[in-house]
Amino acid sequence: MKEIKTISCIGAGYVGGPTMAVIALKNPHIRVN
Repeated sequence: MKEIKTISCIGAGYVGGPTMAVIALKNPHIRVN
């Protein structure tokens, strides 16, 4: 399985926004768009 380095945030609404922020904080090596 290929290592994920980029996450595209689709539907960054009430749920998606904070979730992507938490993922970005807990995974500094992953770039969140």
